[in-house]
Amino acid sequence: MVIFWSYLHALGLSHRDLFHISKIGAVTDSIASKYEQHPDSVVNIVLQYLPGTPEKKTKIHAALLQLSFAEYSKKIQKLDVQVYLFSDADFPEELRTIPSPIFLLYVRGNLESSRLRIAVVGSRQATPYGEQIVTSFLPKLVQANISIVSGGALGIDSLAHEATLRARWHTIVVLGSGVDMPYPRTHAHLFDTIVEQGGAVISHFPLGFAAAPYTFPQRNEIIAWLARGLIVIEAKERSGSLITAQLALEMGKDVFAIPSDISRKNSLGANRLIQNASAKLLISPDDILEEYGLTVTLSKNVFSGSGSLLERNILTILDGTALTIDALSEALRVRVEEIQIELGKMEIFGTITRNNLGQYTLHHG
Repeated sequence: MVIFWSYLHALGLSHRDLFHISKIGAVTDSIASKYEQHPDSVVNIVLQYLPGTPEKKTKIHAALLQLSFAEYSKKIQKLDVQVYLFSDADFPEELRTIPSPIFLLYVRGNLESSRLRIAVVGSRQATPYGEQIVTSFLPKLVQANISIVSGGALGIDSLAHEATLRARWHTIVVLGSGVDMPYPRTHAHLFDTIVEQGGAVISHFPLGFAAAPYTFPQRNEIIAWLARGLIVIEAKERSGSLITAQLALEMGKDVFAIPSDISRKNSLGANRLIQNASAKLLISPDDILEEYGLTVTLSKNVFSGSGSLLERNILTILDGTALTIDALSEALRVRVEEIQIELGKMEIFGTITRNNLGQYTLHHG
């Protein structure tokens, strides 16, 4: 039945609409008893009780002609997307009190609701300093069993996800689009790897929903609500990161900021948060651990993993040499398409690097 609710969402009903009709017994009874055999008639019943303009209902009728319930069911099952209703026990508690209530949450992967979550946000134009902060801070945090939340964007967001993956730990991407519409598209492989490694990609937008300028503030609100605290690394004075930080402050969440070069525009927003005492000055990952009374409880061995057989073979053959993907494919007798997937994962984990000649080598950083 949850699939039908999400189908209504995909047809154009908003979260507010879904909350409204979920309180009408005639509608919920029809959904429960008829949605599998007579989905079109149930949609028509829903529309009778749906507030809104005739134009909106016309658009929903048009969407119904373009996407059948059978097609939608196959799509959501193929993508292996979990859909949580507001009323479900597994729906994240943190999102139950969000000012703009969410009726449905779409999840690829494992949300891991029991862990402390810390969000990491920052500039899309991350500097080497910002990258160094991410790669040096996050391993200590994940060793204290902290899940890292971010928005999957270019710059600090993706660096935070990648650093957590290299530590073989749990990270959550909150999208400003449907979970089947990765944004940016260049991060589709990163998001797939996060799901494969036990993390999650989540959204409150329906399947097939493309990102737009207005969706990112909504995404930022989810990030702020989902996490216990938020770390700002390199942010302009007028930026989405500062909006997220302000939202977190209004929600009573903990906000931390890392100081950086005062001559850079990318640093001004984070430095202002510290100057105005809006954010707590963060100079070490130990500051976070002390804030929440945490200690490092996970050894590095937990994250190392044995890797797949193909990964181990790649590492062996690259020991002391540099090879292109074609040369690796020939040497290992593995199709290029198969080895390309493994190489992508290994690059994200930082075990290999690719030079400007397209050759792969072991990473010795």
